Amino acid sequence: MFRYYVSYAFQGPMGVGMGALDWNTPQRICDMDDLKPIQQFLAEKKHANVTILGFSLYGSKKPNTEPNPQRGSAGTRAPRGR
Repeated sequence: MFRYYVSYAFQGPMGVGMGALDWNTPQRICDMDDLKPIQQFLAEKKHANVTILGFSLYGSKKPNTEPNPQRGSAGTRAPRGR
């Protein structure tokens, strides 16, 4: 499952609006056809003339296996100039 942050513009009853949503999909967004379900979803929410402005795949957090990542790094630092 892929999770995306999607920003969009639309024509609403009060004029032009902007919004954002989280979108979960079983496949990656690769082309314009993959955006059609998002536009259809927003059209059902009474947003007209939806334009997808951008989308970004959320990254997965890597577990921090070391409780203090700075510990033991003294040997790897560049020497200080005096």
